[in-house]
Formats: sequence, C-alpha cells, structure tokens
Amino acid sequence: MMRSIQITDMLPYFRPGGRFGVDVAGGKGRHASVITYRYGNMFFILEHSKYISNIDLKEKLKHFSNESGGLPIFIDDNGIGAAILSELRQLGYRNVFGTGCNERSASDSLYFDKRTRMYGYLSDVIKLGHEERIIHIPHRLSSVKTILLQECPYIYKAYTDEGKAIVINKSKNAHISPDCIDALSYTYADVTKDMHRMELELQSRTKR
Repeated sequence: MMRSIQITDMLPYFRPGGRFGVDVAGGKGRHASVITYRYGNMFFILEHSKYISNIDLKEKLKHFSNESGGLPIFIDDNGIGAAILSELRQLGYRNVFGTGCNERSASDSLYFDKRTRMYGYLSDVIKLGHEERIIHIPHRLSSVKTILLQECPYIYKAYTDEGKAIVINKSKNAHISPDCIDALSYTYADVTKDMHRMELELQSRTKR
C-alpha cells in the first residue's frame, strides 16, 4: 500500500485549474478507494487504499477541499460514490460533482459515452510520452509506472456500429482493478474538446 501524500506536499500545486478525481471502492476486496489530483500536465495520487473507510475517505475529501480553496472534486457517482457525493453536497460542499460516466452524447463523433471520452483524454496524454514526467508521487516515482503497467491491460476499447469508441472494463475477470486509472480519468470529467486540445498543445511546447 502506498503512503498517503501529506498536505504540505500539495500546497504549491493547489492552483486555479486544478481538479480532483475520486474512485470509491465497491467493497469487494480487490478494489481500492483512490483520490487523485491533476494540475495541468501534472498528476498526483493522493490516496490509494483498500482499507480506508468511507467515513475517513469523506473526511479526507473535506480536508483537501478546504486546503485547496474549493477546487472541483469529481467523484464516480455510481454506487457508494453517489452517497458520498450526496453527503458532501448536504454539508455545503458545492465544489463536488459527479462524473456522469454513463452519460451519452449523440453529438460526439468519437466517443460513445462520457466514460470513454475521459479515458480517451488520459490516453492522449500518455501517448505523448509524458507519463514518466507528469504522473508522480513525491519520493515514489517508480510506483506510478508500476500502476500504469498493471492496470492498463485491464482497460479494453471496442467500437460501436457507428464507429464510436467505447471502453469495456473487464476487471471483474482480472486480479487487478484499474482504480487509479479510473480516478485519474475523472479529472477530465468537465474538460471540453477545445480545453483538451489546448492542454495537449501546451504540453507539447513544454516538452521541447
């Protein structure tokens, strides 16, 4: 199990434009609850645990929200995540949103649903060859490369009859659940095509 990042590690990166992505464990043993954070082309895994309670997870989210000045937090709003989202909203946290993974857009010519679009945007960043540089845990850089190598094979992509990409998560038949990849992709929940294009262009310029 990875160590949790201390709040002092993150303060320099809590800036406007940053986003949190949260995947909540379903309680089946091999799933982990994960909190991630993205600022531009930098990704952080803040929490990764199979044993954290939902109460403690909610407290961590409140803490990160307060310390970040209310930056948006996107939570998988299926199952238990929906309950945590609802509880935080009732407590007055208006910066907490659902990912809407299953929402479909007839006007999107590339992706069947929002879940696939978020995976697609994360995949675009990895394809640019930035994963060693932009996704990291302070003092544990190698851990994230291990996560990507372990989890990515359990993300499958297919295509509909209309030619739209669709993600098929076959982790039910695998020993590893792609929880970190899920949480990282949620940081793209509110990102439009134009926003994504501008972020990729910026990353390409800074890589030179």
